[in-house]
Amino acid sequence: MVLVRFGFVAMSVELVDASPSKTVTLKVYRRLRLADPEAAQDLVRRTSRENLTNALRLLRHCKAHNVKLYRFSSKIIPLATHPELAEWDYIKDLKPKLAQIGGFIRLPPKIHVSSPRSESVQELIKKPGIRQISDAATDI
Repeated sequence: MVLVRFGFVAMSVELVDASPSKTVTLKVYRRLRLADPEAAQDLVRRTSRENLTNALRLLRHCKAHNVKLYRFSSKIIPLATHPELAEWDYIKDLKPKLAQIGGFIRLPPKIHVSSPRSESVQELIKKPGIRQISDAATDI
């Protein structure tokens, strides 16, 4: 007998205002940075924290409804590996939230990297950031 378990990717239609993939586009970031660099960085930080908070809400929802599979959004931390934000140590900055998620699931979270452009996928795979997100969440 084959046991099939269904889950979902990133979003639930049952939870209100729970998107774990809200974004800050590079265009918005650049425009805000010209006016106020700190405000631009704060927007990315706030959006990332909100995404992580919503991911935890979704994980709790999964547990409550016996959903055994959840795939994180690759957009959970906007612009995290973009060269223009290279000075931002997002792992250190977001570690409390990542550890909270890791403590809840008790497993190393994985992020599915996908893009219609194979060069984008290869570039993301080479960057240590994707692995660091997972490692930070399990280092509690």
